[in-house]
Amino acid sequence: VVRELSGSTAAAQGGGSAAPSAAQDGGAEASPAVAGCLAVGASSEAARVRPLYLRADAHLGSERTVLATPVLGTPLDELQSRVVPGRRPQLAPALKLALHISLVIALHASFCIGLARGGASALPVWACNKDYCDGTEAPAGQPICTRSRAGLGFYLLCCLYLLLSALQLKHGMPLIPTEHPLTGSAGLSRYYLHLAAMSFPFLWEMRTSLDWTVARTSLSLFEWLKLEDIYAGLVSVRATMAFKLRSPRGAQRTVETKLGTGALFVAAVLLLILGPMFVFSSANPISEANLVRSAQVRLTLRTPTGLFPLGATTRFNNDIELPLPLTSPVLSADCSGDKLQDRKSEKDCGYAYLLPLDANVDYQRVSFAEASDLVWGINPTALAELKAAVESSSAGVSLEAAVEWTRRLPVGGTTSVSLSRSVVLNSKQRREMAVALNASEPGARGRAVDVEIQVGGLFPKFVRLPAVAEQPARAIGDSVQMAWHTMQQLSVVLHSTNSSEYRDSQQWWALQQAKDDESPFGARKGRGLQVIVVADRLAGGTAGSHFFAGGVVAFYSVVVFGIARLVRSVLGGTRYQLVYDEMPHTRDVFDLCEAVAIARREGSLLREAQLYETILLLYRSPETLLQLTGRALKRD
Repeated sequence: VVRELSGSTAAAQGGGSAAPSAAQDGGAEASPAVAGCLAVGASSEAARVRPLYLRADAHLGSERTVLATPVLGTPLDELQSRVVPGRRPQLAPALKLALHISLVIALHASFCIGLARGGASALPVWACNKDYCDGTEAPAGQPICTRSRAGLGFYLLCCLYLLLSALQLKHGMPLIPTEHPLTGSAGLSRYYLHLAAMSFPFLWEMRTSLDWTVARTSLSLFEWLKLEDIYAGLVSVRATMAFKLRSPRGAQRTVETKLGTGALFVAAVLLLILGPMFVFSSANPISEANLVRSAQVRLTLRTPTGLFPLGATTRFNNDIELPLPLTSPVLSADCSGDKLQDRKSEKDCGYAYLLPLDANVDYQRVSFAEASDLVWGINPTALAELKAAVESSSAGVSLEAAVEWTRRLPVGGTTSVSLSRSVVLNSKQRREMAVALNASEPGARGRAVDVEIQVGGLFPKFVRLPAVAEQPARAIGDSVQMAWHTMQQLSVVLHSTNSSEYRDSQQWWALQQAKDDESPFGARKGRGLQVIVVADRLAGGTAGSHFFAGGVVAFYSVVVFGIARLVRSVLGGTRYQLVYDEMPHTRDVFDLCEAVAIARREGSLLREAQLYETILLLYRSPETLLQLTGRALKRD
């Protein structure tokens, strides 16, 4: 019989006679049960909730073992030692022994029988080449057999399981299995293991939900979760009180304690705040090359009425995945101030002054094929609109070249980065473009015509691809003063075929060099667009690429801010939990929680519900909880 706290308190105020009657009622119960009684004494010293008696009947075989002990103040190990042993059931151990022997035979047979017959075992420790089993000599340096570390590890793991199973058969199963592992003592090692298990995502929730699913209980899932949460909180409080007992009251904290807690916490916060900056900086010693794997250049005419694509190229004249050595002339040759001001000494003027020659970047030469991948086709209506815009003196027409690079590792969640540049066509270039468009008229097709339009300064020679998502690709040295040295002299050419050579006349655009580049850049006339890519190395390598996929701002906004809010919620709300976090002696509350588990295993679901409701009433009454758990720690 469980007296509610209100009834127990009223009985205590009326003379304290409720406890003996409760004990008598509990002792008169004949069925297997868990009986707990809460009595509140009249005086201030005796006004505590005390466990009285538990009566547990366990059926072991055909005999009955009766246990009558004040168990709500007794550890489970001592409780099991008081059990009068009865006749153990014979069927379950026999079946387990038979299963154990079968597993031992099957495990070793899978390893040994196949090898003894000269064949391959199901779980081989050694993997051998059958071609050399007939005595044929293997080539020098090639082993005939290799050890399978995975198979050996699996075999040892199976042997460990069989050893534990044999010990279990030898010593038997406990009468009352442990409901909460790693919580049997106040030791710090067990507590930290319990805390790590509780911190593992969804582990506690899954274990608790599975226990509730398979258990015979009267509690709902949320009541079960609430009870388990109370028990986990008691474990934490018990470890905290044990730690407090280690230092005398009023003693100054040692330097080791301050370094291990305060200084370590400050260092962790600084690491969280400054760590991402270091990871993304060039000071990070762990970096990985993020080379360009493919690229594409697109040509477009931009008019006030729309965009008119001319073509795209994805082919190259070289192997773009080969990085340039730092000793390459285009990277190592320098250019003095006099040559830069002269603007006529391009032949001996290098680019070492312009490029960062350090270990945090890689250089690649990307040399595109000059001709577009596809033929150019445009319908008559769009061609008429384009011609009108080009021939109009008031409409602004520009030629745009856009290059998109695809890198090996993602930056900001994508592997692509692009740079587009455009030039406004002057009157001469517009006239040349009009001639090219006239050659595209249906009546003018069929003749082999090449129309060239020179567009100097359309695209830079050097482009830097950063390793930070917030920074786009940018041209290096594209100022007006340095354009003569850092921008390419390109031309756009419309090629037309002779209809006599082909079934239909075909046209395509080409982007090529207008003249030879005499600088170490080395572009030759008639070849396609050439770009030296300066690819920043990715700090942190592949792991950093995925971990910081959103960039520095996103990492600080989500991860750092989220962790800061989590730490604030843990450290800032402690004042609301003082009643439950500062319980000096939690033994009696532990016993109540364990009594719920014992009642459940006894099959007394009514007593389980009554004990659970008693715990809830206890937690709803701070004054009673204070009397039950004490006002202060008992120090030696």
